[in-house]
Amino acid sequence: MIKHTTKMFALLFVFASIVLFISCQEQQSVVNPDAGQSLSKETILTLDPGVTVVSAKLVLYQFIGNGQLNQIHRVTAPWLENTVTWNNFAGAYDPAVSGSFVPAPAKDDDTIHVDVTALVQGWASCSYDNNGLLIDQLSTDPTFERSLFYSKENTNPTLGERAPYLIVVLSNGTTVEVTTIADAYINSHPPNDTTNYGSSVFLNDGYLDGYEKQALVKFDIQCTPPLVEHCETAYAKASNGECFLSLSPISANNWGWTNQITGSGSWDWPIYAGAGQCDVTKGTLVGELHVSYNGTTVTIEYDLDAGYTLSETHVWVGTTKLPIKKGIFVTAPGQFNNNGVNPVQVNIAAPFYIAAHAGVCWFDEQ
Repeated sequence: MIKHTTKMFALLFVFASIVLFISCQEQQSVVNPDAGQSLSKETILTLDPGVTVVSAKLVLYQFIGNGQLNQIHRVTAPWLENTVTWNNFAGAYDPAVSGSFVPAPAKDDDTIHVDVTALVQGWASCSYDNNGLLIDQLSTDPTFERSLFYSKENTNPTLGERAPYLIVVLSNGTTVEVTTIADAYINSHPPNDTTNYGSSVFLNDGYLDGYEKQALVKFDIQCTPPLVEHCETAYAKASNGECFLSLSPISANNWGWTNQITGSGSWDWPIYAGAGQCDVTKGTLVGELHVSYNGTTVTIEYDLDAGYTLSETHVWVGTTKLPIKKGIFVTAPGQFNNNGVNPVQVNIAAPFYIAAHAGVCWFDEQ
């Protein structure tokens, strides 16, 4: 009976150990996306055009804390995990504070979340180089000694993943966990100020024996320049298009084309933006103007290529090449007779002229 009881307890112990191990292994992520958001885990974060960082948090797993204020700073010079030391790092960080936190005093296995939104936004938008971040304990009181956080070198399977990572929420509704690509700590204590601690399983931060230690962490956030809106004047040009600048007299030196219709048919005229002096080699083809005429009604419709949008339209349809005031051709598109309408339909007898202006906008990198 005693032997059977002993075996039963042994089996229960093994079973409990297996369950505990599996449980720890499965608890890889502590992120629960908000409603409508999807979660992905990446070692590199590259933003699609137009996508921005909404928020970002640094996640640290605390091994030992001391209840002292810690500050996050942007690192301003490159460093390598397996070569960085106190001396060769040489205090290369921005004194401006990018985030702060207080680790729980003497508490093991705590999880810390630090808001670093502005820092990650700066990396992602190319506002400054991404050399990672530095964690620095503000208090120099040796009584409190140091805090320890797990590094990416922690390989204890029973603990699960404990490497620092970022929780990044993007404007497209995606939440991304970005894992660290490098971490280390540096030690001001001679002769350790020339020693590399990139392979340590802990990131030390704070003071021990009166000497300071700082932690370094880096993430691969790819630099994506923000998109900037550009807008240009654009005109449609038929094969027989006549440049405004060839007309005389004209009210102003505005470029553009007036195009004659002599009979029924349909045409697709290219629309050029930024073609100053009517030089299409200087311009950008942004779409087509679809024109159809059945002998009584002309229909005119702008059709821009993908990525381009209309900000305004001005269409002249008349028996003269352009509007005429006091015997002068008016080249200002605001004086045309069909403005802000797409498509345009006008009842008119041939021959007649069409001048089609548009404000065309698109987004591009700075």
